[in-house]
Amino acid sequence: MSAYSTGSVNVTVGSASVVGNSTDFATYVTAGNLFKIIGTNSFYTVAGVSSATRLTLTSRYADLTKQTEVGENVASVGPATQMYSGVLSDTPVILNSLRLTASERFTESGTGVLTGGAGGSGTIDYDTGVWSITLGSPLTASYNAVASYFYGESLSALPFQVVSDFTPIHSFPEMSRNDTDFATIYTRMVRSLDTKLNVLVASSCTATTGHITTLTSNSLTATNITGSTSITSPIITASSYLKVGNKYLFSGDVTEVSASIVAAASSLVTIASLKGSLFMNTSNLWYFTATNTAATVTW
Repeated sequence: MSAYSTGSVNVTVGSASVVGNSTDFATYVTAGNLFKIIGTNSFYTVAGVSSATRLTLTSRYADLTKQTEVGENVASVGPATQMYSGVLSDTPVILNSLRLTASERFTESGTGVLTGGAGGSGTIDYDTGVWSITLGSPLTASYNAVASYFYGESLSALPFQVVSDFTPIHSFPEMSRNDTDFATIYTRMVRSLDTKLNVLVASSCTATTGHITTLTSNSLTATNITGSTSITSPIITASSYLKVGNKYLFSGDVTEVSASIVAAASSLVTIASLKGSLFMNTSNLWYFTATNTAATVTW
């Protein structure tokens, strides 16, 4: 089964919780699957499944058209204390939307931490609306503490699908003949493929002469990659290897013995990941035929 879509779901904008109606999440859905509301363009990754009718997403469900702005007086603050707390009337609070003013203005940036303009600090629980603040300095007069924020609306009985089959290497979503929303799943797969092709994952790649010298997110510039007489042995460092997909590409100069190359490489990466990786030195190309063996081909 490439996509599961039996039943319907209730979601709340701003919340990561999904409640199913006549669903069997426990049987057909696992962490890592892709969840979406049919007719929308956004996929969400499933963080976990707690029952046949409940699952949690790794991020909060978002819909700019289904959130409402509200302002309310939340406390009276004054000279008596610098610490205040309370509960907002409407939840869930949309991330990065809360502004709380108690003489000092507090803002947040999606992490649940409130930062005051006069050195104060605080917290906000987006799901329960519980907040607390400590003013940066004592007040000399009394004020009304006012909170402005957006909260999410609840949406019920929505058609959904969970893509549960993925390709084995890069986890692109797979399709079967009767899947719905083919265009959206296809677009998600193409975007994932584009990202995999366009980005090289690497350690810092400003390196010694004779190694890779420049690496940006999608372009590679190599100079003197065959080495030079200024290189001292052995050299395989964190600044002279790339990770491409799940394999490694090392450059440098080590004593041309398989064991020494494996030892140098495995000091930087997990040895179980070495099979299939490459090492280039001044005169040879080495291929890791196993996790603890490298074979050379003259080039």
